[in-house]
Amino acid sequence: MRTRFSQSLVLINLLSLALLLTVYLLPVPAIRVILGIPFLLFVPGYALVAALFAYRKGMGGIELVALSFGLSIAVMPLIGLMLNYTPWGIRLEPVLFAGTVFIMACSVVAWLRHRRAPDRGSAERWAWPAISLRGTGIRDQVFTVVMLLVVAAALFTAGSFIMSPKASETFTQFYILSQDGKEGVPSELASGERGAIILGITNNEGVAATYRVKVLSGGDQVAEVGPVALADKQEWQAEVGFVLNAAGPDQKVQFVLYRDGQNRPYLEPLYLWVNVTGATPETAVQEIPDAD
Repeated sequence: MRTRFSQSLVLINLLSLALLLTVYLLPVPAIRVILGIPFLLFVPGYALVAALFAYRKGMGGIELVALSFGLSIAVMPLIGLMLNYTPWGIRLEPVLFAGTVFIMACSVVAWLRHRRAPDRGSAERWAWPAISLRGTGIRDQVFTVVMLLVVAAALFTAGSFIMSPKASETFTQFYILSQDGKEGVPSELASGERGAIILGITNNEGVAATYRVKVLSGGDQVAEVGPVALADKQEWQAEVGFVLNAAGPDQKVQFVLYRDGQNRPYLEPLYLWVNVTGATPETAVQEIPDAD
């Protein structure tokens, strides 16, 4: 029975190492699913059960499966939570590596405890029991069936989640840069002095889109940029210049983005706060278009 116990520990560690090698060297989705489901839902709990109960009389197959399944569900999120507070974060490689280290550590503890346990016969030696409905009562049989259904449902759900294609995030990037292409925009201008910024739009919506931008000052529309038609992943930039003739602190110039002919702003407006020195009664904003 010692040999059988050791073989089970070797098997789960080989499975963990095989999954690591698959992720790094052979990124085939089907193989990842076959190895990944037991790695997430069974192996960590099995290793922990083996470490905690390396010598126990009467450990049944259903009890083993239930404990392994339940502890795996508890252990893996805890590993992810701890990784979240490390520089590695919750990513595939750190989670797999940390899970493998946990499994190996539990396996070493289980093997040492099992090796030191007195040999009292196979009837009292904890090993890898078989699942059987024979010789059990109605209540135990119902529990067995329910546990098998729960495990099957969990495996099916995990497999479906892993195999289903992940929907990529869709968004539009709308930004303002200084004239040299860096962050930072003019905040101090003299009355009548020209200020300029780079207005940028990047389409990451997964489909082609048409954009336009209204330029507002003092709540009034003073210019409009567009329409700008962009394919998916395409980026557009244009220089927009403005001249503020009315003196005063914290004058707001807004850039409002619209998409596909809609009348509602598609994103939160971008804006500048500009302190203008001097004294003239009018404010003007002039658009300087650029080629697409």
